[in-house]
Amino acid sequence: KDTDGDRYWDSWEITEGTDPLDPDDRIYYGYWPYNPNKADLDQGSWGGAKKNVGTPFPAGTFLDQYGDMVDPYDFTNFDQTEWGEPAYFIFDLSAQWCGPCHNVADWIAGVDNGNTSWIQDSYPTVREKVHTVRIWWTTFIVQDANGQLPTQADVQTWFNQHHDPLIPLFVDAEQKVLNAYGSDSFPHFFLMTPELKLGYFPQPGESTNANPYPALGLVDTQLN
Repeated sequence: KDTDGDRYWDSWEITEGTDPLDPDDRIYYGYWPYNPNKADLDQGSWGGAKKNVGTPFPAGTFLDQYGDMVDPYDFTNFDQTEWGEPAYFIFDLSAQWCGPCHNVADWIAGVDNGNTSWIQDSYPTVREKVHTVRIWWTTFIVQDANGQLPTQADVQTWFNQHHDPLIPLFVDAEQKVLNAYGSDSFPHFFLMTPELKLGYFPQPGESTNANPYPALGLVDTQLN
């Protein structure tokens, strides 16, 4: 039962210490999903984080654009969509100083201009799959405008620039995500399964002019 109509069952709110009778006092201000069974999943650790297919993402929480500490495992096995099966994830590692990162963020948010049209042409189904939650596009801001540690101000600025309520923006405050999963360029994308296990991680040389972001190519052509 969801007495206050805030999308969170009363029992979940009692567990998390929010008021099941007050829609403004909810688990996540951004209405992110909540998985009461996430503790049953195989969750990884930062010490054991690897870029190998099948390894679980490390357990932990991240500050989002609304000021909440969010557990990515709450998004796991989310199947409340028209697709009828759990959503996958694209993890997007972006930096505030990175122009191409902002171009991709504009594109995903629905902006069509000279900087984004080629991305839409390259990956014509991805934007729709984000907005119908076939995938959870999840952006980690891993560096600020000076290449230093990011703060909540960076994700708030990003949200204001590329407003999209379906995309969680997380602060990689200690750069754990960057250190564990970073590459030599930005933006950087990889695919996670519905249970937050690594599904695909691009290898050096896989990026081409026609397909500069191979993880997005997989979503476009293989994830139906």
